[in-house]
Amino acid sequence: MGNGKGERMRWNHLTLILLLVAFVLVSAWTIEHSPSLCFDEGWVLSVAKNWAEGHGYNQYLLDKPVPAKMLNIGFPAIAPIALSFRVWSVGIWQGRLPSLLFSVGSLLLLYFLSSRLFTVQVARITLLAVFLLSGVLHPLIWGKQAIGEVSATFYLLAGLAVFLVGGRTRTLLVLSGVLLSLACVTKQQFLPFVTAALFAPLILAALHKSWQQARILVYWLGSMAMSFLVLVYVQRTLVGDEILTEPGLYSSTAFVTVPSVRLLALLGLLIQGLPTLLGLSYACRRESFQYSSRQRITQLVLLTFSLSWMAWYVLCSVGWARYLYPCLLAASPFVGQFFDSLIRQMRRALEQRRVWAGLVTTLLVAGLVIWSGSFTVTAVSKNLSVRDDSLIHLAGFLNGLKDGRVIESLDMEVFFMLRTRNYHHPPDRVQLLLNKRSFLGEEVVIDYDPLAADPEYLVIGPASRGWGVYEPVLKENDFVPLGRAGNYEVYRRVRPGKKERPPS
Repeated sequence: MGNGKGERMRWNHLTLILLLVAFVLVSAWTIEHSPSLCFDEGWVLSVAKNWAEGHGYNQYLLDKPVPAKMLNIGFPAIAPIALSFRVWSVGIWQGRLPSLLFSVGSLLLLYFLSSRLFTVQVARITLLAVFLLSGVLHPLIWGKQAIGEVSATFYLLAGLAVFLVGGRTRTLLVLSGVLLSLACVTKQQFLPFVTAALFAPLILAALHKSWQQARILVYWLGSMAMSFLVLVYVQRTLVGDEILTEPGLYSSTAFVTVPSVRLLALLGLLIQGLPTLLGLSYACRRESFQYSSRQRITQLVLLTFSLSWMAWYVLCSVGWARYLYPCLLAASPFVGQFFDSLIRQMRRALEQRRVWAGLVTTLLVAGLVIWSGSFTVTAVSKNLSVRDDSLIHLAGFLNGLKDGRVIESLDMEVFFMLRTRNYHHPPDRVQLLLNKRSFLGEEVVIDYDPLAADPEYLVIGPASRGWGVYEPVLKENDFVPLGRAGNYEVYRRVRPGKKERPPS
């Protein structure tokens, strides 16, 4: 009997190792070109590059440092990237490597949390659900991108794991609070949901006059609050008081009431997050709202965080897919629990020869796997089958141009690849107006003159093309085509008196 248990444990460990090794190998193989480096990554990597090269925690504009006040990612995500640049030099894979490591850590933590909160069987199903049912939010797609959601989710899961291991030890309570605060500083949208999650068991303990549990939870919450204030002070020391102060930033991303956006967010959840929605519903139905053990408290915290985040995504957020990523990962243990329950029901029905009950349960499991699995296969195969090196070729071309010439673009990933810092992009207020016009459908006037910085070259990539900010100057033939690299077009300025018509 002991040998059988040991054999199962070895099989569990082998399965975990094989899944993680496969994930790392595929991610490492595609880390530079799939998916293509995006606009948001350009912000992050540019600041990390400047920091690593000793130019401060800044963005650059016309070869002068400017505060990165639109960068909605904190230094706990930037610092590992800057360190990677210092160790391995500056490049795409070096900038994405920390996110890949954070993702591997998150998968290990999910397995650990699921096995401790439920069973090892649930832990196995949890990882399988993450790999098979994540749709466009698959870790192979998002898990290696240099975005704050990846590292913040790791800090969140690590904080809960530390609490689960030693929730009554003050040192570990403080460490758990620090990790949770790192998540909140990395992505400040985590703060209300983490706070609500910690208050949920505290309120229950107070209502039931369980003062010993309440003291532990107050200490935990206080540790997170104090460390959060310290980390915010460090963040403001690096960036200044201007971080995330651009008027309209939150109203265009965090609190959006446009009906069409709300409908798209709901449809996105139903399409990409149906297993998560069902898993959380099942967990709510079974939740006894107890706080008598670390396991029960951790379950309640994780459930409250996931539910509150999902409610915000559907009711208030701008509806971008990446905003659903932390919720889907954090809630995956409940998805594993839900599928484990369905599988056990199916087995019992078959053992008891209740054919119809077994058939219905089997069809439900198969339907969910086919529904979400089809989106997953399509999304992953599409991303992994495309090798996009256009940004690397573009950078080689631009870096070969004469120094001192201003390059204009709204594609921030281009600037990360340049040797020069003599580039220019629209100011933050213009980007917010573009967000409102493109994503919220608002009729706004874009008052921006791309010629004001006297650029010699103009680069039009996915972001610039999508926002349409440079269409007026192209229609006026102020620039003529110079070359193309994949999704990027390079134009050269036509000076007054030398106006040329672009080639047909």
